[in-house]
Amino acid sequence: MVDEFTEMYEKFGTTSYYFIDETFNADVDRIENLSKVYNKLPFKLEFLCYNRADLLDKHPHTQDILHECGQRGTLMGIETFHPEAAKLIKKPWSAKRGKDFLLE
Repeated sequence: MVDEFTEMYEKFGTTSYYFIDETFNADVDRIENLSKVYNKLPFKLEFLCYNRADLLDKHPHTQDILHECGQRGTLMGIETFHPEAAKLIKKPWSAKRGKDFLLE
């Protein structure tokens, strides 16, 4: 990844990206690896990506890592705040917790 990002920077001056993955933050290891890549780059990476709000809530340290690695925007994945609908689609994140998290 370091080589790929560096090549795009050197050839085209690219520093901003949009990571296309419907759940970029689904894997904590991926986020921690991004931090290692970011620290080796010869430029300041900036990116937008999709994040699941429930996982940002579950792993709050990833919020800081993502910001420090250059995340400048996100599209939040929130399926529902309706308690019964959440049970039907097997989403344990409660509507109350979800709304409280968004306010934070």
